[in-house]
Amino acid sequence: MSPFQICSIALGLTAVIAVTGCGATQESRSSQANNVSSSLNDSNSSRSQINEASSSAMSSASVSSNTGSTTSSMPSLGSAIDILQGYCTSCHFDTHMQWENYTTDALWLNAQNAKGESYINELDPENSLLLKRMTFYRMGAKDMPMDNANQTEPFTRAHYQKVHDWVVALAGRTVEPVGDDSVKVSQVFDENGLKLALECSAVSAQPLEVLISDPERFNASTIAGYEGIKVRAEGESSVGIQALTDVAADDSFWLTGEGLDIWESKIYFNALSTAITHNGDINMTLDVHQVEGLSHEFAKVGLLVSSSDDLTGELVFVHWAGQHGLAEDSGEAKLDTYRQIEKNIDTSVATTLPVRLKVVYENETLKVGGCYHCDSPAVGLPKKFNFKPKRIYIVASSHAPTPLKARLSLIDGQASKDSFKTVHTATADCTSGAARLSIPSAALANLERLRIEVRRGETLVAGASPIKSYSANASCAAQGALLEPKLRRLSELQIKNSVVDIFGNIFNDNVWPKLEDGAKLIGMNSNADKLNINNINFERMLDFSKAMTETLLAQHPVITACARETDEVCVTTVLTTYGKRLWRRPLSTDELAAFTSALNNITGNAEKLAFTLHALVLSSNFLFRSEIGVPLDGTAQYELTNFEVVAVLSYALLNSTPDDELLELASQTAAISRSQLEEQVTRLFQSPNASASMMEVYKDYLKLDLVRSRPKDESLGFSDDIRRDLLDSAELMLIDNIEKNRSFTNVFSGSRYVVNDKTADIFGVDYRDSQQGWVDIDSAQRSGLFNHPAFLAVHSTLAKSGIVKRGVFTLEQLLCQELPDAPGDVMPVPLPEGIDPSITSERELLQLTHSAQAACIGCHQVIDPAGFGFENFDTIGRYRTVEKGSVPIDASGVMDNIGRYVLSYGTSAEFSRELIDSPQLKACVATRFLENFLGQELAPSDCEATKYNDLIDASGSAVQDLLLSLIQLESFTRRELK
Repeated sequence: MSPFQICSIALGLTAVIAVTGCGATQESRSSQANNVSSSLNDSNSSRSQINEASSSAMSSASVSSNTGSTTSSMPSLGSAIDILQGYCTSCHFDTHMQWENYTTDALWLNAQNAKGESYINELDPENSLLLKRMTFYRMGAKDMPMDNANQTEPFTRAHYQKVHDWVVALAGRTVEPVGDDSVKVSQVFDENGLKLALECSAVSAQPLEVLISDPERFNASTIAGYEGIKVRAEGESSVGIQALTDVAADDSFWLTGEGLDIWESKIYFNALSTAITHNGDINMTLDVHQVEGLSHEFAKVGLLVSSSDDLTGELVFVHWAGQHGLAEDSGEAKLDTYRQIEKNIDTSVATTLPVRLKVVYENETLKVGGCYHCDSPAVGLPKKFNFKPKRIYIVASSHAPTPLKARLSLIDGQASKDSFKTVHTATADCTSGAARLSIPSAALANLERLRIEVRRGETLVAGASPIKSYSANASCAAQGALLEPKLRRLSELQIKNSVVDIFGNIFNDNVWPKLEDGAKLIGMNSNADKLNINNINFERMLDFSKAMTETLLAQHPVITACARETDEVCVTTVLTTYGKRLWRRPLSTDELAAFTSALNNITGNAEKLAFTLHALVLSSNFLFRSEIGVPLDGTAQYELTNFEVVAVLSYALLNSTPDDELLELASQTAAISRSQLEEQVTRLFQSPNASASMMEVYKDYLKLDLVRSRPKDESLGFSDDIRRDLLDSAELMLIDNIEKNRSFTNVFSGSRYVVNDKTADIFGVDYRDSQQGWVDIDSAQRSGLFNHPAFLAVHSTLAKSGIVKRGVFTLEQLLCQELPDAPGDVMPVPLPEGIDPSITSERELLQLTHSAQAACIGCHQVIDPAGFGFENFDTIGRYRTVEKGSVPIDASGVMDNIGRYVLSYGTSAEFSRELIDSPQLKACVATRFLENFLGQELAPSDCEATKYNDLIDASGSAVQDLLLSLIQLESFTRRELK
């Protein structure tokens, strides 16, 4: 049976949740920069040519008079951009913006004051980050885009733009094919494919041959020169390579793997091995195509490098790991340190194939990596070591008495730099003086970069090296930016809603499980990687299952009646009817057979029903929502099933299991159409539960539930009753605004609040009724949810307003702005002489003792204005114009560093309204809702988040549009392994 079966049948009711395959899928990979449309082919280009190359949509490569071809050893574009971003961390991440958002030199000057990074101040030629970067590229100072040694003016955004363009152009110069100057090439390379335009100055009847290669991938290397190695308990021995391998015509080979163990000092395997030349530099890629004879979950196939001539030195082993994904082992003369690179989505079966593993050593740095179904694995530093490798092993270990066989291909990039992998060939007739070719994207192997050679006979006459750019209409699938398949555990509320919607509201409040998931302050608590099953959650689910089953047997009319009958037919009816609702799909034939087999060993309907209900609810099929799909042939993409699609929709809109109409729709053979989904959104949005479900998403976005537990000074009298009533007040305000069909950002607005006699003092109104009631409050004092005491009390400190706390939350959660980690060694400075803290505002004290420090000012110039806007309210949300008895409150500020929109305010009420009206908040709210709907963290710049915001802008901004836009996304029905 599948890993999503009713494990209780085999293991008993106490082990149901210990199923494999219930975790999230692969960790997200760092993606290469896109939208770069040009390249530079002349290594001695001037500064003006660099700028032109970075802005041209059609790059034209004019070839020189030499014949043959040469290549440079430049890093990939992704590496170049990583270097640019990595070396410039301080200059543009000390504030929360990406460099493109620095629209004025004034903003750059703010960044200069952050840490005095040599890059943007003195530019000491010995320490300049530009010089470090040039060293990385193995070039000299003369090639820099400006005179680094004489750079004395402040480093402005314009300078950075020039550096950025230079790095992009430099990275684009992977290939420098040269020819006879008789043909010029221009091209457009985007998601639709490649369009080539050839201009021929010398007309010839001989056709031109166009060869398109992958500049980062080489043809398969032979294993000639390797020696066969066997490592066993008695040591390492050499064997003939023919004893271990069987080589195919395409240079792939079968390697026989043996060895009873491969961990700690028991490193037993078969391998092909060779010494490393090139001064230790390697660029080795191993493709694992097939593995046959797998008999142990920890069998391993991969690349192992050693710092010595044998296995006695430091070791790093990157490998395909049986049933446990891709991983790295390391150690000194043993393998005792482990790091997972990619998870196996279902650990009950073998790790997916094919995979690509890579080991690189250059610039005195060892890096390893691996990926599924990919061309270029991201590589990073090993967990434990960095050494110059002396020997490399192509390893296969069965970890069992019986051998396995692995079909492998080896690509030695260091030894094969001129042997690029050709992905497409074409011919062109240039007798008229011009020729055009159009090559579809399917023929280009999903490459981001190309090497183009144009030949007339044996003579190379032209070449180019374009980088793919994406049009505004490019799909996320075309960009390789679909979201990942996931298994998503139900939240506490989703468990409750699902069970109530299936069986009715017959349960006591103490039935529901209190799961230990922790509270996520930034992001959404529905994230699939956050919700899991640990020992505590398992025990609480077991207690919940028992209490639920007892209630159903005692109070549910259908189940109670069946328990009293002697005919077993009703048990099967309960199984199929409620099993379909609980598992959100019909049970399979095998699953029904397994249940039937287990039930045959149980006597009495009551006992049979108890077992059935336990097994259904404790199964991963109930507890985890599957968004895995079925694989699409020839791709890394997965199409969600109809039942998975309706579950995504139902939990997004109602936070509960699909109803009978949705399950009936899912049972159709054809994929559910867009129009059918739109009909269901309209229908479900009319449900009385829809507003409450949307309210829960808003609550999570604002983190309002934390008002129940946020510590406060006892002198404030902030009792549990007041906390509960404030939370109820905020919930009612949200639901009221949602039901009024306000825009999804205006849900935060309004000056009518729900008050009772316990909360009236906090709201600053005269209200004597113990029952909650609506009260209009002066909008000049208090405006919207951002001025609600429940929100303000959550985002404050024990006894103070918490300017920094509120500012950080506003930027990171409300506006989706990324902030760097705070420096770890900064201490508040003493107050200047003559400053009395008892008569000085907290705002001024913050600036005097903390924000003005050189190490802090960069961030606090951004954070503090986002916190000043709440200063009209104290730690529990009471309105104030003074603090400390008579010190005036200044709640004014300007936020001019959150993009192009400048947010200016004079009071906290104005700040609330400005936030609600800002495009940054609108984009972030949409992104947070999308994170909630799909259970994955996103940045506003991610492809699906960008598409989602575009759809919302085009369709409208009502709350319902959040759902109508959701169903139009590619990732709503399709996912992709990264």
